[in-house]
Amino acid sequence: MTTGVAALIFGLSSGQQHGFTAPATLVALALAVLLTTGFVFAEERSAAPMLPLSILAEPARRAAIAAMLLIGAILAGYVYFASLYLQKVLGFSPVATGLALVPSTVTVVLVSTLGTRRLLARFSTKAVLLAGLACMGAGQLWLAQITAGAGYPEAVLPGLVLTAAGVGLALPTASIAITSGVRVGDQGLAGALFTTSQQTGAAVGLAILATAAATASGHSGSLVDGYRLSFLIATGLAVLASIIVALQLSSRSHRVEPEHQQTGPDGPPAAPTGAQFGKR
Repeated sequence: MTTGVAALIFGLSSGQQHGFTAPATLVALALAVLLTTGFVFAEERSAAPMLPLSILAEPARRAAIAAMLLIGAILAGYVYFASLYLQKVLGFSPVATGLALVPSTVTVVLVSTLGTRRLLARFSTKAVLLAGLACMGAGQLWLAQITAGAGYPEAVLPGLVLTAAGVGLALPTASIAITSGVRVGDQGLAGALFTTSQQTGAAVGLAILATAAATASGHSGSLVDGYRLSFLIATGLAVLASIIVALQLSSRSHRVEPEHQQTGPDGPPAAPTGAQFGKR
């Protein structure tokens, strides 16, 4: 499976550089399909599968995993393209760019640790996850309005904070949605699905967004056009994740008391905070 994902990322990156009809690109993408399909067949026939497919039988868990794949893509893409925009268009130094992204990290930490737990004690996981996705989509849509002559306070900062607030809501809630209802012995596997879906979504999503941005910039000759397109696509990903969650995640999803979010033998893993957000 790991090799299949690697082949997919390589194929997308090769397509950006050499075209999607290049032999290396076609071979990599075909290999990605074959390896992934082979992994599924092998797991179905194995007496002791690494990933029992039964854990994906619940629609709510599948929806949460799909949402995490899309969230991972948005999360990786917006940090990457915001950094490029600040340095290549607005002329920020690397140090200034890092400082400009600090409000994002602070917002994620504060929202996830102080806000999300209280909201999960009062509202369903579906409601909180949809709220997080709405914030992420709004933030990406704001960033999609950037121009060559814009400034950081009005063009970038609001989009960063909105997106980060959405991340602070969505990541802990998706973690609970994925790990809730599984057997005690499968808690580790469910937690691994959460992390794997985020990291896979980030890797594949960034490759897709970078390809789209490079194509748009190549056609227009403007870096800003490529960055704007990447943020627009990310907005669409947030909308798609919202649709999946709205249709597949039950509104009756149990509410979670704050103390139940701590790691324990019978409970889901502790909700991720800004520390995990910082791992790009």
